[in-house]
Amino acid sequence: MFDGIDDIDWVRLGHAYGSAGDVPGLLRALRSPDEDERHTAFGALYASIFHQGTRYEASAYAVPFLLELLADPATPDRELVLYLVTVLAVGHDARWLPQGVPVVELRRAADGGRELLAAKPPPWHGDDETRKEYVEYTYVESLDEADQQRLWAYIELAVYDAVRAGVPLFRDLLTDADPGLRAGAAYALAWFPQDAAGSVPALVAAAEAAMEVHEGRRRPPWWRPGCSGPRPTPRCCPIRGR
Repeated sequence: MFDGIDDIDWVRLGHAYGSAGDVPGLLRALRSPDEDERHTAFGALYASIFHQGTRYEASAYAVPFLLELLADPATPDRELVLYLVTVLAVGHDARWLPQGVPVVELRRAADGGRELLAAKPPPWHGDDETRKEYVEYTYVESLDEADQQRLWAYIELAVYDAVRAGVPLFRDLLTDADPGLRAGAAYALAWFPQDAAGSVPALVAAAEAAMEVHEGRRRPPWWRPGCSGPRPTPRCCPIRGR
């Protein structure tokens, strides 16, 4: 667990409050046997690498470790971890609904953003409160509007792609014993239509398996029109435990 986490220069990476040097400890705390410690860590991560819907440089680096936590049945509060991973991918979903994330347009908008991010100075860290937050924000504000848009588009795309690596895991979670994980996995898969060829059959199979537990194969209350059509989509097939 957490292989390679200490090889990343987290202090050099930034999140909403400056240096991301606290992120490894917060990720590890999500495995704590103490519920209060876990929830405090979750809140701190939510506020720093997903601050009011904004993703940061450190966000994409945190995703592989969140996916690792999610994949381990021994991890407590996996539903919370799945929620954090999903919102990191897309931000606040109201921004994209009902069309979904315009990935092609986002890739186009992100062109040049990698170089802009590489030129960013290290974030504030240490005890000098007078420098807190201002180093990175000053750099971003020094860019013209077009470059700012390129930079943020690149950061969002990097996080989206990092979460997309978890699509096979989300499919596996469709058959998990935890109904919250099943529902969350179905929701997460809906944001990656590029992978629908593998996700739709998994969603249909999970829905059919859920129906097996209902006497006479009656459609359960969560079934939505379109799930049994020739082209079912993840968005119309939420898998909820019963």
